[in-house]
Amino acid sequence: MKPAIFLISGTPGAGKSSVAHAIATQSGRGVRISVDDIRDLVVAGRADPVPSWSDECELQFAIARRNSLIMAANWQAAGFTVCIDDVVFPQNIDAMIAELGLNIQRVILQPTLATALQRNATRTHKPFDTSVLIPVLTRLHGEFATVQHPLWPHIDTTNQTIAESAAIVQSLIY
Repeated sequence: MKPAIFLISGTPGAGKSSVAHAIATQSGRGVRISVDDIRDLVVAGRADPVPSWSDECELQFAIARRNSLIMAANWQAAGFTVCIDDVVFPQNIDAMIAELGLNIQRVILQPTLATALQRNATRTHKPFDTSVLIPVLTRLHGEFATVQHPLWPHIDTTNQTIAESAAIVQSLIY
C-alpha cells in the first residue's frame, strides 16, 4: 500500500503547518510541502493575496498548487508520507487532484474564530506583521464554515494539541 498524501487546509492560525509537520515527522519517511514555500520561489513579479486578490495571484497560486501535487505524487511514489498545507477550497484544487489521478485525504482545520485570531497574533515565523491577515482570516473563517463536501471533513482544533489534531487527521485515511 502506498503511503498517504494529506492536504490540510483552513484559515491562517488553524494549525495547518504544525499538524502537517507533526504527521510528516511521525511517519518515519515524511515530507511537508507548504504551498506558501513553493510560492516563495517567485523572486520577481510575485502577487500576494493581501491586501487584495488579483488574477495574477490566482494564477500563481494555481501553479504552486499544481506543483505541490506533482511533488507529492513523486515523494509518495518513493515511499514517503506527504502532507501539503495550504489555504485552499475544494473548487480551487479538486479538479487538479482528479486530473492527476491522485488519492488524497483532504481536511479542513477549523478552530473557533477567536482561537484562529489569537494563534495568528502570536505567530513569530512570518516575515510580515500578521495583523494584516485579520480581515482575511475573519472572512475565510466564515467561508470555510460553509464548505459541505464529503471529501473535506472539518476538524475543530480549538482545544486540541498538535498531536491530537494530527492523530485525528491520520485516522481519516480512506
